Amino acid sequence: MEEDLAFSPPVRIKFDGYYDKRDDQFKGTVEINGRVYSDLFLENGYPSTHFEGKDINHHGPVYFDRDLERLAWSLPQSELPPELTNQQFPEAEVWLVTPASSSEVAKSLRQELEDRHLQKLGLK
Repeated sequence: MEEDLAFSPPVRIKFDGYYDKRDDQFKGTVEINGRVYSDLFLENGYPSTHFEGKDINHHGPVYFDRDLERLAWSLPQSELPPELTNQQFPEAEVWLVTPASSSEVAKSLRQELEDRHLQKLGLK
């Protein structure tokens, strides 16, 4: 699937760590367009947690499928590489949704992953 560059610049996400499919948890390093985030903890449906020395930073929620092939993750712009930010809205959160080739596909995938998580919890 080819991305619509008017919708979003290309987003490349690499995972290096341990993924527990049974508990929907990932712990390790994530690289987003070359920016490395070490000591990251992702649990499906919950805020992401980034450990930096003695500091613990929580960011927006993350939703993913059982194989980490489809992902929707909310992050503050201050945590993203510059090409994924919009200087007109510096305080805005950015949803990284992959794979998505348009805003419609991104919204649909994000909703699908969120709904699936809520169903698993018995909330939907």
